[in-house]
Amino acid sequence: MAPGEPASLFEDPRLSSEGRANLRRIFGLDRPLHQQYLTWMRSVLLRWDWGTSFVHGRPVSAMIGEAFPNTVRLALAAFLVNLLIGIPLGIWAALKRGQRGDHWIRLASILLFSMPTFWIGLVAILLFAGVLSILPAGGMQSTHAEQLTWGALLIDRLRHLIMPAGILGLVTSAATIRLLRNSLIEVMSSDFIRTARACGLPEVRVVLVHGLRNALGPLLQFFGLLLPGLLNGTLLMEVVFSWPGLGRLMFSSIQDADFPLILALTAMTGALVVGGSLLADLLQAVVDPRVRHAG
Repeated sequence: MAPGEPASLFEDPRLSSEGRANLRRIFGLDRPLHQQYLTWMRSVLLRWDWGTSFVHGRPVSAMIGEAFPNTVRLALAAFLVNLLIGIPLGIWAALKRGQRGDHWIRLASILLFSMPTFWIGLVAILLFAGVLSILPAGGMQSTHAEQLTWGALLIDRLRHLIMPAGILGLVTSAATIRLLRNSLIEVMSSDFIRTARACGLPEVRVVLVHGLRNALGPLLQFFGLLLPGLLNGTLLMEVVFSWPGLGRLMFSSIQDADFPLILALTAMTGALVVGGSLLADLLQAVVDPRVRHAG
């Protein structure tokens, strides 16, 4: 129902009106909307056929299969950065509640959470690729990557991964910091924490074993939605850094009105969100015995 038609197919001035009508018939765009949708649903559910790209003329499943591993690499790297930054700073802010360090961490997390991700990416490209010239400006690997050895290729890809994964992980760690801080502050005021301290347990064990484990419930719920969110949220990073993943594929398909590709990517996004919610519930049941033994 969106306005417009596949750009590269119907905007060619050399194409006659009869040619456009013939293309619309071939791709089924001359049928009523409900027939187009039911035909698409039938092919997906019965044959697992997601159709053929209008613009590229390739099977949609093959195009997604090529882009999906690249997005997974970026999302997992960003998630690792999130953990390395968010968990230590969240614990530190909770233990230093009300002190100067806590105030600075909270202020930094608010600033990170409020700044547009694409703007941070552009500033990073300007600084690290333009001014300092220490990191590549975009892409997943250098143009001469085929000539590199295995070790050199790995280093080259890691250098291309630093900026997009680092920025995405840094921005998402703001929510991790605030959520873990608030949850850990609530847990550390519980009776069982006072009992553990009264038994003479080291403070590190009290915080990391008894406190952190019981504070992980809300955080795991967040992580369950963060992983599919990272897979979907890489769109801006992939466009800014020319990363050949699902986000860039979605961006180009929207520009070209490539309906089969848009439908497949949208359905995949919904499945990831549902799967992430289920994973969050299962992880919370593993960590929290109250959830595991409920009922």
